[in-house]
Amino acid sequence: MSDNTDNTLQPQAPPQGPTQAQILAKMPALLGGYPSTTLDLPLSAVLIAIFASLAATNVTLFIRNKKRGLFFPLNMVTFGFCMARITTFTLRIVWSKHIFHRDVSTVAQIMVAAGVVLLYIVNMVLTKRLLDSRHPRVGRNIGVRVLFKLYYASLIVILALVIKAVVYRFGGKTLSSSDKTVMKLGPIWFTVFAFLPLPLSTLIALTRSTRTTPLGTPADRATKWQKVALICAASFFLTLGASIRAGINFLPARLNSNPAWYHHRAVFYVFLPVVEICAVLVFVAGRMDRKFYVPKTVVETKEGESMESLQEKEGVREGGRESDSV
Repeated sequence: MSDNTDNTLQPQAPPQGPTQAQILAKMPALLGGYPSTTLDLPLSAVLIAIFASLAATNVTLFIRNKKRGLFFPLNMVTFGFCMARITTFTLRIVWSKHIFHRDVSTVAQIMVAAGVVLLYIVNMVLTKRLLDSRHPRVGRNIGVRVLFKLYYASLIVILALVIKAVVYRFGGKTLSSSDKTVMKLGPIWFTVFAFLPLPLSTLIALTRSTRTTPLGTPADRATKWQKVALICAASFFLTLGASIRAGINFLPARLNSNPAWYHHRAVFYVFLPVVEICAVLVFVAGRMDRKFYVPKTVVETKEGESMESLQEKEGVREGGRESDSV
């Protein structure tokens, strides 16, 4: 009898399925890639700490101003953005630990797209306040006011449509042609919204004003160009991030095994959280709460007091001469 054992009788190892790396390689490439615990977890933790400090700063400014009788809610809107970004990167940490969890990945992508909208609105509100101050008759015209409100509403509607498309995409459902169109055109609309305050504020400052109303706290000594600079700087950073996200949607899709340069983590972290942090720092360090505070006398005018009465109270100069501090 032969001592050689038939190999067919030897116990066979159970067939192994594809590894996590092999599965990820066949998935579509994403902006920032799929998060990992080795890289994304520590980076996200640092960003959470930064946004938490910015959130605390905005709350502190809001409370201090309120105690002084200066109500400036835009600090709380910025606080809301910071909290949204804390949630965004908390979800990214969770996603890195549960890489194939469909619900986590879907919500994480929604938060990436949704949070920054609050900063777009803040910068547009600052632009509108500059318009109301420099050209009050134009800013308070019913048509202009309705136009701004419709613009804000369009932003919310498009955001809702983008969120729906993201849910369908990461939920494994087939995207309709309208969903694909929204995925491409939605970020373009966000980019336009982020950019528009830059030319608008510049045009507002350049246009000669015969009547102005006060804008800023009594302690504020900022000129109109310092206020424009704050709006333009924030608009620059926000447009930079929005344009990257908009442009990627028009480039060819790739697999995660062969990502393009714009899919890499460096692009994600630089052109999303870093530029957003820069925009928030512009708002905070530039003291938008001082430069764009609307005095109570101006609020009373909006509620029915005549423009002439307001100007008598504030001593605003009329005619060709204008105050450069507005």
